[in-house]
Amino acid sequence: RRMTEARIPVVIPSYEPDNRLPALVETLIKNGFTDIWIVDDGSGEGYREYFEKSRAAGAYLLVHHENMGKGRALKTAMKALLDHYGYIWMAHRPEPGMFKKQAVAITTAAGAGMGSTLKDMTDSLFFWGTARVYKLGFAVAAMNWDSINEKKKKKIDKKTNALAKKITRRNGKVKPGFKTKAFFFLMHLMEKNGWNQADSKYWHEKGWTEKNRPWK
Repeated sequence: RRMTEARIPVVIPSYEPDNRLPALVETLIKNGFTDIWIVDDGSGEGYREYFEKSRAAGAYLLVHHENMGKGRALKTAMKALLDHYGYIWMAHRPEPGMFKKQAVAITTAAGAGMGSTLKDMTDSLFFWGTARVYKLGFAVAAMNWDSINEKKKKKIDKKTNALAKKITRRNGKVKPGFKTKAFFFLMHLMEKNGWNQADSKYWHEKGWTEKNRPWK
């Protein structure tokens, strides 16, 4: 199904790819995914053409000059992606709807690297004002779903299903916690005093420099 209302970013860590990489980018774009971030994880000159084809097809390209592993590649991509959306942090021009949303930060890795990737995602989700943020990280010790042992698959299914039920129960009922409200109040004081002209104008228009709050 084409994504018409929401922009869903896609992160692709890649090492020594072939023509399937630019073909994947073209397929994703045809199906409405426009924020595609590829990390060349030190593949070398012999693979440059595939990355250039991917960039020409519409993907953003980030490059490691040496192979650093999937975990680090994901961290690099996530940092660039989240920095790209820095303008909607609470310190700038946050989206009002984020203060009533739930979000799940999900990552997998063959081994290490999940913790720092999850932290990058959850930190940004907090600064966006997201009302409730959940984490799911799985060290799968495998390169694809079919290679994961059955015991671990059942564990993943159990955790994801339990979280899905929790999110469904809370749908439309969540509000930001104390930490988010406290940070918003701090930004309220700064924007009220004209900390940044463009941001202050936005906050004044929303009524947030007075008594209006986005979660009410």
